[in-house]
Amino acid sequence: MITFLLLLFPLSLTVYGIWTKEKKDIIPLFCGIMSAVLFCALKVFLTYSHRIVPFSFSENMIYYLLRLSLLPVCILYLLYFFLVKDSSEYKIKSFFPLTAGFYSVYLPYFIISASEAVYSGYDLFLRPVLYLSFICLCAISLHYLYKSIKEKNYLFIAVSALLLIVAFIVPAISDALYAINYSFSLIVLIDVFYMALTGVYLLMIFIFSFSKKKLSDKESEQESE
Repeated sequence: MITFLLLLFPLSLTVYGIWTKEKKDIIPLFCGIMSAVLFCALKVFLTYSHRIVPFSFSENMIYYLLRLSLLPVCILYLLYFFLVKDSSEYKIKSFFPLTAGFYSVYLPYFIISASEAVYSGYDLFLRPVLYLSFICLCAISLHYLYKSIKEKNYLFIAVSALLLIVAFIVPAISDALYAINYSFSLIVLIDVFYMALTGVYLLMIFIFSFSKKKLSDKESEQESE
């Protein structure tokens, strides 16, 4: 039952590694996994995982925003960004392997430790895809935010910043609605829209990268002639 939850992030990292073929990604990936292992170990020994869920949308939203997205990602990435001595471009590219490595351990731990013996379909299927989409959307937004700042393109700075905010907020909204047993149809609708938005961006990047490679190959052929 929990196979999908356990394998989604490792499989996504495998696909990402095959696509990028960047050997240096093993460093942020290792940092993310080890950070999650250490963090989860500290939580096991120092805190009590079971939580009494309040019937309050705002309280639950703040809880999930802090515990599942804002604090883990911001603290982890900021520490990595300022401690690792490498170019800013590489650090921006390292966001996905770093955070995906972290969530491959942390998200299953969070769900399993907070759940009873019976797991819901939301926890086993929807939430893992939701947070994978969250990481992807953050990585895309962060890349274009950095690029727009360098180019001083203020319109794209605003758009990228807005997408980054949306990336953080929507999973917390979904989790909070589910926690108070709100309309499951609405939750699915929100999640599907969010995943579709991420999918469209990923598809656009793939098409752009493929077209750029084909154009580069064509120019190389013309130069050789």
